[in-house]
Amino acid sequence: MRLFHLPPSLAVTALLLAVAAPARAAIIPVASATASSQFEGNSPLRTINASGITAPMTTESELLVAGHDNNGNATSMWHGAVVTPPAAGQFLIWNFASASSLRTIYYWNHNQNNLTNRGIKDVEIQISKDNGTTYSSLGSFVLIQAAGLAGERPHTIELPASQTGVTNVRFNIASNFGGNVVGFSEIRFSDIPVPVPAPFVTFSATPAIVRDGAPVTLSWTSENVTAINISPGGSQAALSGTTNVTAPVSADTTYTLTGTAGSNSATAKAIVRSVPGGTSNYRYVRFTPKKFRGAGNSVQIAEMSFFKTAGGTDQVVPIDVTNPDGSNPVGQEPLKIIDGDITTKWLDFNKSSLTFDFGDSPQSFTEYQFVTAGDAAERDPVQWILEGSNEPFSLDWVLLDSVTAFDYPIPLDRGVASALIPLPGSYINSLKPVIDSFTIKRDIFFPDLPTYVDWHVSGAVRIGLKVGTGAEQDVTENGGHLELLAPTAATTYKLTGYTASNVATSLTLSGAAPVATLPATISYPSFDAVGQDIIVNGPATAINDFVTMPAAGDKLRLRIVPDIASQSGSAWFYQKVPVSGGFDTSFGLQFASKDRGFGAEGLAFIIQNTAEGTASLPGQTGPDNNALTVEFSTWNNNAANETPPDTAYEAQIRIYKGIGTGTDRQAVANYNLRNTALVATLRGQANSTFTGDYASTPYAARIVYSAAGVMDVYVDGVRVVDSLPVALDGATDAEGKAYVGFAAATGGFWQNSDITSWTLTSGTGAPSTPLKLTASSINPATGALSLTWSSTTGKTYRVTGSADLATWTTQLKTGIAAAAGGSTTTTTTFVPGAVRFFRVEEE
Repeated sequence: MRLFHLPPSLAVTALLLAVAAPARAAIIPVASATASSQFEGNSPLRTINASGITAPMTTESELLVAGHDNNGNATSMWHGAVVTPPAAGQFLIWNFASASSLRTIYYWNHNQNNLTNRGIKDVEIQISKDNGTTYSSLGSFVLIQAAGLAGERPHTIELPASQTGVTNVRFNIASNFGGNVVGFSEIRFSDIPVPVPAPFVTFSATPAIVRDGAPVTLSWTSENVTAINISPGGSQAALSGTTNVTAPVSADTTYTLTGTAGSNSATAKAIVRSVPGGTSNYRYVRFTPKKFRGAGNSVQIAEMSFFKTAGGTDQVVPIDVTNPDGSNPVGQEPLKIIDGDITTKWLDFNKSSLTFDFGDSPQSFTEYQFVTAGDAAERDPVQWILEGSNEPFSLDWVLLDSVTAFDYPIPLDRGVASALIPLPGSYINSLKPVIDSFTIKRDIFFPDLPTYVDWHVSGAVRIGLKVGTGAEQDVTENGGHLELLAPTAATTYKLTGYTASNVATSLTLSGAAPVATLPATISYPSFDAVGQDIIVNGPATAINDFVTMPAAGDKLRLRIVPDIASQSGSAWFYQKVPVSGGFDTSFGLQFASKDRGFGAEGLAFIIQNTAEGTASLPGQTGPDNNALTVEFSTWNNNAANETPPDTAYEAQIRIYKGIGTGTDRQAVANYNLRNTALVATLRGQANSTFTGDYASTPYAARIVYSAAGVMDVYVDGVRVVDSLPVALDGATDAEGKAYVGFAAATGGFWQNSDITSWTLTSGTGAPSTPLKLTASSINPATGALSLTWSSTTGKTYRVTGSADLATWTTQLKTGIAAAAGGSTTTTTTFVPGAVRFFRVEEE
């Protein structure tokens, strides 16, 4: 069996230093995790990297209420290999950063939706005090099976006495709860007893949408509280229980439950919508999902039903269902949503609209209902709109229902029907319109050309547009396109949708002033200042994703394609640049997938002189002609011919060339990074892959091309492509210039494909000095840090820190310009104990 582990050090562009940890209490830092085996990308590192947990876990009190997800694909959990029986020979080992006292273990058992039977049941816990050379047993334990719900909180194992000098903890797994593999979600260790737990409450309202006067059941549970209060409603005698209420008519009412214990409290909210009820009388009904339970890659529903009368009677069944903009796997097409079989489902990777056709004439219904699909609860829609029309290609659909003010509590259980949802009737005029899209675009870059405004609004009877300080003007149709005069200064644009009772929703955007002079060189430490100098196509955009992807900082990045299926995007510098005389380009390359530990398909740096120019949208392998493409691939379509054969997601660098005017793109060279001599320095991966999770850091990519027609490609300072002869004939114009930029794509697998920084210098072909640490001074008592490394003029660097070798989000110093002479020294400070490892990265 293969053993996967986090290496003790990083090299080249990720220089790693460790300092001795000062004496500390409570949560014990864990340096790495290993396992007897793993299934595909389900690494044991997921048990210590907080994947699936969004709450802070810096204290024991926070640990007690930190919830873990129930991802249907188990992308935040460890799986062992498929063996018989599933637990045979399986073990997990956690290596502490330093010898520590151990008193309490916090664990989140395997919490995959509908597959919690894969969790560990019987286990022998062993400890080592000599870095894993020998182990002694603490005894056998029975772990608690996870519930399979989002927000699963940890269980604890409190040892009767502290174990001192512990360096490793080992779980010898004896059995699971009956699944075909064994799995585990997350673990933490502490040297103190379990603290007094904080108050915790859950709260729900069923049904969440009712007709005026109908009863609603409020349900709650609580832990570690002494009193419960509901507002509106008052004090409740039961600490866990139910009560029936009648919500105010024609209103959205928020009920707040508060559980208290002394001066501590916990709250939860539930929203109830009471409506007079109404009737739809249209031939076509369009359902558009607006929000989902989680970050799933698609939307799915097993069944959707419509009823003529209240109480779910007298069902009216559409004769057809279409998903015009959808991407549906075979066997999961739109008609599955009305086939009467809850074991089948409709699934759409594009998360787009369904249109139901009720036949030759309009049909009436007063309420509707969903049935959840059989897996992956994160794909459930929790907000949506319903619209009606008697014309199949209508531009002005009539809003029938808008569940967008709150998340509707679609059942977590699979194959279960939601409550019946009545149409709102006249209450629709009290619901805010939904602004589906609102964009401002300059078609080209010069001051005398117009600005274009595009919009689409659902549920509005009137739409107004205000430009700058001018008067609001009515614009036609729910969706439209308007050409305006070019602004002479920075201008705000305000779009407002109104209902018949003047309930409004507004969105304001700022349009940049005309740009008379654009940058002549490519130098983007980040893309915060990017404007009309980068032209994007498809879903490509400049985005600040710091909240979910903290590296490389709170800055704009170029996202060429997002983390969803079947996407293709591109981004180009606005004008041609000279490249035939040589160039040196560096960029931060980051692939990240929330749903899995691998991605597809890839991202490419492209030099091209195609007829499409900056409108080219070629996919990750580049244009068919007049281009040279350097692809950083995250999927190997020929993996079945590789050894070992299960490495489809390993990193590849491929060079493509197209020189003619037909479809003649050819593969010039292919480099599998696993077969590269220095691959061990690329973040210590056993099987090299470019794709990481959302907490990963960008790779430093560099391409050097000499006037002699020789190309070198570096990844994190490692020369992967060494002196490859390749000509630019066809890729440049008569002056030796070409458009340069990036293209990316996803297919049946997906990932965010981002460029976090980009520089390009023409007329040079000399490689940079390899990044190497030459001196360091670290004071763990005062937090003083001094580092010296070999550097390259024109480059910038940053120093990052970590407490556990897994998360490198602590940026100690950024934007460090290389000093003259090939060596740079910087000083900074760190928080002793909180930061124990350091590395230098090229920005």
